Amino acid sequence: MIGAPVTTARVDALREAMEIMPALQRGDRPARLLAPLLAALGWRGEAGELREALPYFADDFDLTDLRNALAALGYRTHESVDRLGDIDSRLGPTVFVDDENMPHLLIGDPAGGYLEWVDGEFQRVGDAALTAAGRAFVISKIDSADRAAGTGEWFDQLWRRFSASLATLTLTSFVSSLFAILVPVFVMVVYDRVIGRGAAGMLPMLVVGVAVILSGDIAARLVKARVLSRMAGRFDYIVGAESFKKLLRLPLTQSERAAVSTQISRLKEFETLRDFFTGPLASTMVEAPFSLLVLAVLAVIGGPLALIPVAAAAVLGVLAVVWRERGKELERRAGQARAEKQNLVVETVMHRENLAAARVEGEWSERFRHLSARDCALQQRLQRHGVMLEASASFVLNLSALTILAWGASRVLDGAMSVGALIACMALAWRLLAPVQTAALAAAKIARVRTTIAQLNAFFKLREEFRTVTRDLRRPGSTGAVRFDKVSLRYTAANAPALLGVSFDVEPGQLFGITGRSSAGKSSVLKVLLGLYPPQSGQVFLDGVDVRQIDVRTLRRSISYAPQETRLFHGTIRQNLLLSHPMASDADIFDALRATRLHDYIDSLPKGLDTRIGDQTTARVPRGFARRLTIARALVRPSDVLLLDEPEQSLDDDGEAMLVDLLLDLKGRKTVILVTHRPRYLRLADSVAIVADGAVKAVGPAEAVLEAAKNAVTGGEKT
Repeated sequence: MIGAPVTTARVDALREAMEIMPALQRGDRPARLLAPLLAALGWRGEAGELREALPYFADDFDLTDLRNALAALGYRTHESVDRLGDIDSRLGPTVFVDDENMPHLLIGDPAGGYLEWVDGEFQRVGDAALTAAGRAFVISKIDSADRAAGTGEWFDQLWRRFSASLATLTLTSFVSSLFAILVPVFVMVVYDRVIGRGAAGMLPMLVVGVAVILSGDIAARLVKARVLSRMAGRFDYIVGAESFKKLLRLPLTQSERAAVSTQISRLKEFETLRDFFTGPLASTMVEAPFSLLVLAVLAVIGGPLALIPVAAAAVLGVLAVVWRERGKELERRAGQARAEKQNLVVETVMHRENLAAARVEGEWSERFRHLSARDCALQQRLQRHGVMLEASASFVLNLSALTILAWGASRVLDGAMSVGALIACMALAWRLLAPVQTAALAAAKIARVRTTIAQLNAFFKLREEFRTVTRDLRRPGSTGAVRFDKVSLRYTAANAPALLGVSFDVEPGQLFGITGRSSAGKSSVLKVLLGLYPPQSGQVFLDGVDVRQIDVRTLRRSISYAPQETRLFHGTIRQNLLLSHPMASDADIFDALRATRLHDYIDSLPKGLDTRIGDQTTARVPRGFARRLTIARALVRPSDVLLLDEPEQSLDDDGEAMLVDLLLDLKGRKTVILVTHRPRYLRLADSVAIVADGAVKAVGPAEAVLEAAKNAVTGGEKT
């Protein structure tokens, strides 16, 4: 069914929001279908949300990209293989991919049948096309009822998404276990009937039967391997993508508590789930329930001989538990040594220039050699520990086999069982004990997987920054008035307060300067206003509304920010500028570049705005280019408030003149809060606040406080 009337104006508006996508301009069919599909679904989100859902670096836009974009916007796609005429038109808009891999957008016709999007409008599908075969992707919205049903542990919700694959695995495992039983039974028949009774005529039939069973077993194993590999790929993608998205949505107070290397290690630890699904352990776990079937057949054929594998399995279980407990401390120490080595590598890469300037390569190499030697020694001990467990498990397995052979031979001599039955019992016992041995040897890996799942669930339970508030109480016609009322901030309990009772008012359109000594708390004022760090006490108001009552995304869209540290991201100049405002037009971009006097330089580049920056292949740019580009990125966003944190850093004389002209031009048109220690810029301000030790020591008209500012200013700030 159509979610809302599909108008050409609505489709054109959505396409305009997607103009940054080269695939749309090039005419890729999946890209052309996204706008009318969203219109048919009745999507009413903002254009910025749509742009954020599109791929960032994609050279093309295929069906997978289309499904990923829909998922990011809150829609699910259910795939099935159908003839076009068999699709239920009442289910919702459907993307039908024909045999030539060409996608078509279909919706239900109120008069019956289907409508297809063709040449900018929906047209009725002819009867002749209804016989076409292909894949159908029915689109539906993930509503609040679905989310309510998905409460609980995150991994449990993820696991339920693979119910169809799990059903296939269960069926194939049952078939494999059945075939594993039938082969020893056939062997027993050959020994007892064909050889024992000389019934050679039965042999061809038995050979054909065994060939059929082996062929079926191979087919079942291939299906199981295919399903496991597909599950592993999907798990890897979903866990990786969702973990990364979750990390970006966490408050800075959550994500910055751990070192960079620790956060990277945490994300890499989640990859152990993929190793679990691709390794033999996953197959063993799936087949474990059917071991009871093998044990039952063994008991029927061998009688009391079935007790031997049960006893061996119990011994292997106890052995695995004991070895696991003994190896916990060793694993902990080995993991700590590996983490320390990784921390040193990350620190070296991040601070390579400083290390070279200090000429400490020898000392750093010695540190790495020491940590690497410790890591290798502990890994060697851990490996030796594993080899001992493997040898012990192999001994138990061989001992159980010899016991079955000896006891079984005694029963054969007593006439209690046949030779064929003994051979079948040996085969069934190996089939029964092999998975137990695999599980025992992988006890440490199973424990790590369980720990990883627990960590994953705990990670996804962390409070997201975007869910801290549910309302936006700002009044229409915002002006950019800012007020701090006794604001105090402490980054961690161990640190001294970064802000202590800070209070000041910034009128709409004012140029407000903040100055003070290094680490006085100047940059902390801007970060609190942006909602990057919530204050422990006091209130921050924007247009008379406490910022805690404003959705954090809305708050940051209302404020432009040029941070103290210049950061350019891998991509083109255009993409770097669009990060602050995905809906910016080329006119908006060029206005920002002209304001920062970058337009002539960028025009002189061979690829202009499409020049790649932010990676190791970028040629060195003129001094101050990155700083100007950071300021231009802030100017691209149409906001009420502009925050500039020491924007004069790395600027040459022309850049400083540009900054003066920019501040004078913005004065009276936009609220600008400027952090600086340069009197040249402070004199342009309407009001100036002096910050020292996290507190405002003086605030008022610029001329009245400049003399005090000279005594408080020393240079850059580290917060």
